[in-house]
Amino acid sequence: MQPQFVIIIGQPQENSMEHISFFVDFSFDSHESFSERYEIFYKKLVSFLFQNQEIKIVFHFDGESIEWFEKNHSEFFQILRKLLDRKQIEILGGGFYNPIFPVIFPMDRTGQIEKLTVTLRQITGKRPRGFFLFNSCWSDILIPCLNNSGFEYVLLESGIIPDEYKNHSPLISNYLGKSISIIETKVISVDTETSLEKEISAHDFSAKNSSITTFRLDFSFYDFDKIFSFLKNLPQECSVSLPFDYLKSEKNFTKAHIPENPLSDFFINSNLASSLFNRMMYTSLLLNQLKGDKARKKLAREMLWFSQDGKFYAGENCELYQKAYKNLLSAERCIREFSDFRESITAFDYNNDGFTDYLCLMEQFGACISPIGAKIFELNAFRRFGNFCAGRGIFSNLILTDEEFDEYKKSNPIDTIFSGCFFKELKFEGLKKEITLVAHGEFSSLNLLVSLKKKFVANSNGFMVQMIIKNESPIELRGNLVIESDFAKMSFGCDHKSYALEAISNDKKEIIESIGQSKTLEDISYLKLTDDATGTAFVFEPNENCDIIASKIFSDGEEAARTSLCWKLNLSPGIEIEKTINFSIVSLKNRKS
Repeated sequence: MQPQFVIIIGQPQENSMEHISFFVDFSFDSHESFSERYEIFYKKLVSFLFQNQEIKIVFHFDGESIEWFEKNHSEFFQILRKLLDRKQIEILGGGFYNPIFPVIFPMDRTGQIEKLTVTLRQITGKRPRGFFLFNSCWSDILIPCLNNSGFEYVLLESGIIPDEYKNHSPLISNYLGKSISIIETKVISVDTETSLEKEISAHDFSAKNSSITTFRLDFSFYDFDKIFSFLKNLPQECSVSLPFDYLKSEKNFTKAHIPENPLSDFFINSNLASSLFNRMMYTSLLLNQLKGDKARKKLAREMLWFSQDGKFYAGENCELYQKAYKNLLSAERCIREFSDFRESITAFDYNNDGFTDYLCLMEQFGACISPIGAKIFELNAFRRFGNFCAGRGIFSNLILTDEEFDEYKKSNPIDTIFSGCFFKELKFEGLKKEITLVAHGEFSSLNLLVSLKKKFVANSNGFMVQMIIKNESPIELRGNLVIESDFAKMSFGCDHKSYALEAISNDKKEIIESIGQSKTLEDISYLKLTDDATGTAFVFEPNENCDIIASKIFSDGEEAARTSLCWKLNLSPGIEIEKTINFSIVSLKNRKS
């Protein structure tokens, strides 16, 4: 995350001097990069401000950046307090963990806002008046919350502001009888101080309407003296000020309705963001239903808030995804220890796609089964790790012709009947932990009608998965049944190793220490896939020997391990065949979680 400069240019009234101020975002991303930015930029910036009282800047800190400063450089806030006393800086409020406010529950909104506000007040002695939104994620429903929390204005990027309101800042918007001022932010990327000078000089200082320009700068390449020397020598009609002071003197506001920022589209288009969002909402529902034990509830809510940080949702980053998902599991475990937990399967629309999903809550693992493809699309083991599912999930179904199967063995992606079709519910018994689904489709160029009935029976250690394939056409069916399982990468960094594989064929053991290029093992009766990073093993025991294809794939930009159990199919008209797999999740002994 790069440091941000925001230039706020306003004209309080016609024929008066313009006001300009700057904004720097201190939002936390990781310890390593934040420590580097402190040495390269933040320390130099504060030192420069202390020596140049005429420069005024707006800062934003999230809770993690505050905790980092308190732990590593507590003297930083001592300097900030002096700058505040000199009325040289203003600090914005926001959410403690920088959440995407429109998509979280009202209780979490007010809780995150108040937590950061109290923290800032303890550090600075002042309550913030301006508000910062992660990626300008805006919705009118935030206005009453912000107003009731004592905020008077919010910064929003120009990309979400309708054209008719641009360059008319400050705006004012209302909802349910509450209102808040909005200052427009124009985002311009620059890479040298010459570009910075060019962009600022291009601004029309004679304009009657206010505007905001944001500069994203990498200060590791800049000469502070040159940049701020230029900023100190702005046109004479400009005056450096702070936005709250500017708004106090501003008399003219433009009424405006700002449409909701369409970040919700990202939850639809990003598999990782959508999966994490669904888990976050489910955990929120569990937490809101918890009664009593305030200390445990507070601890669980803190874990939930941490996982609401926008950085976990705004990019295809598997490492951040697993970090947030793991934290949500910790919150769920905290809730479970207090409540009267019983192993169960419940049916409801978990991922909000309009179809009933099946949530399996067992003592040692949790899983979500989708009727689309009749597969497991989320799997967590022992409630300590992230989501082990990747790619097309676990127990995805493929029926392939011989030609398609040859391509499949070369790791070429193939979609066919049953891999992504809708399975109808035949039977669901929550008490017995049984789910039976069925689908029909046409196979090969001959359009042979075939059905697949799939049954999941959950137990404390895993599943029994039964598949019944029936040839419902008048012609013999010849093909290949493939049950595919994709397992996500769970360790990151230079010491990462892929899953190890152990297989048994006719009492002979075969071992692959790290799954790499596609490899086929024949006549297998037992398969164990081991993730050394988490100390977790997944065991497949088919009722009939099968061939196994193991390969490394890439899912959401990161590598994953794919194992495919394969059988030949030769079905006469009207004949059906059954295949069963016992699937177990095992915690390796003598491993620390």
